[in-house]
Amino acid sequence: MKAQRVIFAITLVLSLFSLGCFLGCMFSTDMVTGVVTNRNVNATNYGNISVGLIWGSKQYNYGYGLRKAQRFAIHEEYQNPIKGVTASVLSFVCVACLFNIIGTIFSLENFFIVPVQTLQGPIGLYLWYGIASIAAFIAFFMYSILFPTKLKEDIDSEAESNFSSVDGETGFGYSYWLLMTGIILTICNIGLVHLARKSVDLNTLSGKLKPKARPAQYEDTSDGGLL
Repeated sequence: MKAQRVIFAITLVLSLFSLGCFLGCMFSTDMVTGVVTNRNVNATNYGNISVGLIWGSKQYNYGYGLRKAQRFAIHEEYQNPIKGVTASVLSFVCVACLFNIIGTIFSLENFFIVPVQTLQGPIGLYLWYGIASIAAFIAFFMYSILFPTKLKEDIDSEAESNFSSVDGETGFGYSYWLLMTGIILTICNIGLVHLARKSVDLNTLSGKLKPKARPAQYEDTSDGGLL
């Protein structure tokens, strides 16, 4: 039982870390970063742009140096398919966050007590973390397809017609790797839940195999017989 509680404690910690990764991926502006150049300006420091799932950030050189970085909404600056695919990716990450939160709550419950209901125990944790990892993987896969097909060669905002991407300067930002890290941690949680369930099964089996104590025999001193 002690080993099982330790496993659920580790699961709880990993759940919080993976949830932080998913939230960081959602609200940051660095899924993809790149450098852009102004066709009308001859400068060595062109401009920078980063794109997230909700917001992006751009710092362009319109002439006479870089301007202050500006945050923009993805749905306002880009058109389909970038806008549509990004919205779908965001939806799947939200689903991953939701079921990760559910898994975190039930991991906490399993740490303190042994739930009676099936969906609150290890089987339920399989389900919650499984859905979270699948949703996050779909989001990761979709964005991995979006990057080479639409963003790698044309990351610049469609609202800035004078700018174009600099070849070889566009790549994944830290938010993309946060999403991948969250997927790995969630899959690790599924493995830990499996270990916890095996621990429960072994404890149950050992309890069944344990020999029952025989009733004590008392000596009757009156007639020498045994009761």
